[in-house]
Amino acid sequence: MTAQTRLILKMVSYLGLAVSIVPAFLFFTGVLSKQTYFHLMIAGMVMWFGTAAFWVKRDHLGQ
Repeated sequence: MTAQTRLILKMVSYLGLAVSIVPAFLFFTGVLSKQTYFHLMIAGMVMWFGTAAFWVKRDHLGQ
């Protein structure tokens, strides 16, 4: 895997984490509806788990 590909995967992964965290605060403040909140949480989860597995090394997991 090239360095550029790894960088893109990391960026998408971290964006997925942001999409998973920010809607929780927006829903708490009443900015988002419950359905929109659920859709954003699912999108963030798919982004994170779909890309992080390719760049997180086993060494970093403590094994």
